[in-house]
Amino acid sequence: MELRVLHYFVAIVQAKNISKAASMHVSQPAISRQIKQLEDEVGQTLFERGHRQIHLTSAGYYLYQRATEILNLVDKTKYKLAQPEIISGTLDLGAGESIALQPIMNVIQQILHAYPDVHINLRSADSFGIEQKLDQGLIDFGIIMGEQSAKINNYNFYPLTSKNKWGVLMPSNHPLTKKQAVSPADLLHQQLLMPMRINQMNSLRLWAGTNLEQYQIIGTYNLTYNAALLAHTGACLVLSYEDLANLDAIGNLAFRPLAPALFDSNTLIWKKDTYLSPLGKLFLNLIKQENSKS
Repeated sequence: MELRVLHYFVAIVQAKNISKAASMHVSQPAISRQIKQLEDEVGQTLFERGHRQIHLTSAGYYLYQRATEILNLVDKTKYKLAQPEIISGTLDLGAGESIALQPIMNVIQQILHAYPDVHINLRSADSFGIEQKLDQGLIDFGIIMGEQSAKINNYNFYPLTSKNKWGVLMPSNHPLTKKQAVSPADLLHQQLLMPMRINQMNSLRLWAGTNLEQYQIIGTYNLTYNAALLAHTGACLVLSYEDLANLDAIGNLAFRPLAPALFDSNTLIWKKDTYLSPLGKLFLNLIKQENSKS
C-alpha cells in the first residue's frame, strides 16, 4: 500500500468525485486504475459509484480514517526531521479531564507565550485511549489518571504531584448535601452513574468495599458535563472528580467529596526509544520544573 495511492484515495473522498481529484493529481484513467489496484490489494470495494458523486462503503470509510492518520503522521515525521534545534511545531497532548491538570496548562501557556510559532493539540481520552494514541504515534505525551495499567513499563513515565479528588455530584436539594462528605454507606439505595471504566478503577472499588455490590448503578459515562446535566434533573448521583462541572452554570447542583478522602494520581507518559523534538524536550523539562514547586 503506497503513500502516493493513499494520497489519491483521500483526495477522491474529499472531492467526492474522481474527475475533480484527478485534476489535482494525475489523469482520471491513471487515478481510477490506482484505486482499482488498491481495492484489489485490500480485497474490499471502497466506493459506491454514483452518476455524479461517489460514496464510501463501510470498508472505504475505515480506510479513509486510517489513511488520514497515516498521512498526517508522515507529514509530522517529515516536519520534525527537517527542523533544526529551534522551538517550533506542534505539541500533541492526550489526557483525561481534571482541575489537577492546571499546572500542565500553566507550562503550555509559558511555551505559547515564549514561542509564538508553537501550536498545541489537546485530546481528551481515558487511559486506554491515550496509550492507544501514543502507540499509533498520534500524540507526543499522555497523562493517565488513577492506577497505572500493566502497559506502563512500555513507556517512559513521570509521576506528577497534582492529584484528582473524588466526590459526588447531586442536586443541591438532595439530603446528602447536608453532609460535609459522603461515605460508602451513604450511597446505598441511591441511583448512581459511574465512570465508564469503573471495573478497572481499583481505588474506587476498594473505597466502596462490599457496598459496591449493593449499589444501584444505573449506567456509566465518559463526559462529565453530560453526566452533570443528568444529576441536575435528580435522576441519579454521579461519582466524579472535583471541579469538572460548573455548578453555577448548570444550577441546582452540588458536589461533596468522599469520606474517607480518595485521590487519583496523574502520570505523564511518552514512548520509549522515541525521538523528542526540541519542543517535546522543552515541555518535559518545564513539567519537571513545575512539578518540583509542589
